[in-house]
Amino acid sequence: MAPSRSRSSLDFTSLADRRRSILTILCWAALVAPLVVILLGLLFEYNHDPLRTLPVLFVTMGAVMIAAAITLRLLKTGRAKKGMYLILSVVMVAIFICGIAYGGVGNSLIPSLLLVLLFIVGLIAHWREIVRFGIVITAVYAFLLTLDQINFLQRFKVDLQEREAGVFAIGAVLFIVGLITTVALTTMFSRALAEYAEQGDQWANDMMKANEQLMEKNIQQIELGTDLATAAAQLSAASQQQASGATEQASAVAEVSSTIEELGYTARQIAGASDQVTGAAQQTLQSLASGQQSVDEAIHGLERIKIRVQEVSARVLSLGERSQHISEIIALIDDVSDETHLLALNAAIEAAGAGEHGRRFAVVAAEVKSLANRTLAAAREVKGVIAEIQAATNASVLATEDSVKEVEQGVSLAHRAGQEMDSIVVLGERTAQLAQEISLATAQQQTASEQVVETMREIAEVSRQTASGSRQTAEAAAKLTAIAGRLHSLVNLDANNSSYE
Repeated sequence: MAPSRSRSSLDFTSLADRRRSILTILCWAALVAPLVVILLGLLFEYNHDPLRTLPVLFVTMGAVMIAAAITLRLLKTGRAKKGMYLILSVVMVAIFICGIAYGGVGNSLIPSLLLVLLFIVGLIAHWREIVRFGIVITAVYAFLLTLDQINFLQRFKVDLQEREAGVFAIGAVLFIVGLITTVALTTMFSRALAEYAEQGDQWANDMMKANEQLMEKNIQQIELGTDLATAAAQLSAASQQQASGATEQASAVAEVSSTIEELGYTARQIAGASDQVTGAAQQTLQSLASGQQSVDEAIHGLERIKIRVQEVSARVLSLGERSQHISEIIALIDDVSDETHLLALNAAIEAAGAGEHGRRFAVVAAEVKSLANRTLAAAREVKGVIAEIQAATNASVLATEDSVKEVEQGVSLAHRAGQEMDSIVVLGERTAQLAQEISLATAQQQTASEQVVETMREIAEVSRQTASGSRQTAEAAAKLTAIAGRLHSLVNLDANNSSYE
């Protein structure tokens, strides 16, 4: 019995699919042909009367709705399909109301009334058939709109040959549209009559199928109640295990959070020490800068001392040269004094030979001789002083040369000290930079530690909430187990009553 019913159902479904496919093809043909004619007319009239293009928009929207209905019809999506049919019906009602509000096609209310009549017939037949009647309505609407386009093209002043060609093409399309509309209407009404006839023949089989399906549903409900009780017991055990694990997880998270807080405290201490190291490095760098400045000033001072000592040495050398020149002059004076003494002696001898007449000359010669002796004594004294000055000058020159050498050595040492200070300053800057980087990294580590601590607190809170939710789930699972038991008892009672009937 079951295979025969299944086979007849399969045949009926195949027949319905074939009819549905034929109707779909006819619908698409009824949509495409009028739209081509409408677009041809639209090319001529848009620039003259834009309001006449409103019916084109209505027909286009109807075509979109019909395409969606055909797609749903082929997909067969159950409840979603029913809801979508209702939405499409409402949209079509709005479209046709807009068409009536516009005044109908060709400035006449007769087409609009015809459209409303067809729509009411669709509502009386069955609400699922609204989309099918919408197809016919759209085709009729396109047919009437095509007539209006023909009238407009005839009224429009175009070339005679183009007018005749347009009228011929529109007439051909009009014939095709009328033929398709007639076939669609015939197919639709014949299918409706066939379905009503088959409903009377299949009534007994449907009753038997309903009884068998009811028994199958009772058996499925019993099995479902058993499965539900088993699943509820498993869910209760899993919930208890989850609650235990959540509690352990919460305690573990609390321990980890405590450890991370200690790490955060250590990071704060390291950050404080890093700040102190950075401050000390900055102070050291400032001290090194001051020391370098002092060394530079000492180098400049030694350079100035060197220049002064070199000047003194040059002057002492010049003084030695002058004293040497004075010695030469003193030697010349000594020689002149010796010669003057000899001349005075010769004059005294000559005066003694002259007797009484040379006495005055002898006095002058004696004075000259005395003056020569004093000059010679003074020259010799000056010569001694000059010798002492030359000795002191030579000693000063040697001391000055030694001082210059010492100063040069001091300048060299100062330059080396300056270079060493430069190196120390570079190292100090590098140390300060590293200390600053360490301080920055420590601050970032402190921030990250605080974020981790906050995250762990949130995880701990979530773990506590999870544990609470797991306990609630376990309680709900226990209640579900009791409900499943009651459902199992009720289903068994319903199955016994169905078997009795």
